[in-house]
Amino acid sequence: MKRSVFATPYLIWMAIFILVPLGIIVYYSMTAAAPDGGVVFTLDNLIKAFDPLYMGILGRSVWLAFIATCVCLLIGYPVALILTSRNFKKGSLLIILFVLPM
Repeated sequence: MKRSVFATPYLIWMAIFILVPLGIIVYYSMTAAAPDGGVVFTLDNLIKAFDPLYMGILGRSVWLAFIATCVCLLIGYPVALILTSRNFKKGSLLIILFVLPM
């Protein structure tokens, strides 16, 4: 049995919950409602994204993502060290509980 078979459930999960929403965002960002009720391709929304107001929001979002990453690293590495250094009776259960949210 190939190892890639084990990745299939995650690939399906990723397609449903990451790629589909990302595709919807790209679709709505590059289309607009036409006067006749249809949909027309446009880059107006993309041009509006470079407005200073939106760039400030983007900068704040990147900063908050950086802080969240640092907090996760500060919490995650000690927990990983504890899990690997101690011999837990239910070690695999603890690892599953940490991986389960993914």
